[in-house]
Amino acid sequence: MKLVTGVDILDDEIKKKLTTENIYKIFNNFIIPLITEEEREFLEELEQYLLKNIEPKINLEEEVYDLFPILGEKNYIQRLNPHGDDER
Repeated sequence: MKLVTGVDILDDEIKKKLTTENIYKIFNNFIIPLITEEEREFLEELEQYLLKNIEPKINLEEEVYDLFPILGEKNYIQRLNPHGDDER
């Protein structure tokens, strides 16, 4: 996989603050008032799972598909049809 490069326009101070956790905080400030309690609990559970189990394993040099089984452990992602079960 080719790593996309370009002009670095972000200040180092901003880069330090541009974390997944901070992005979730900003997102939550906007979305939490609009969703139900059940949806909020699911969102918070999902965010914590992603921060703990997915983010440390992200490698921009590898395919994203390697992360799918980790998401499947909690049924956050699943296949509609089992692999190899398509009839073409």
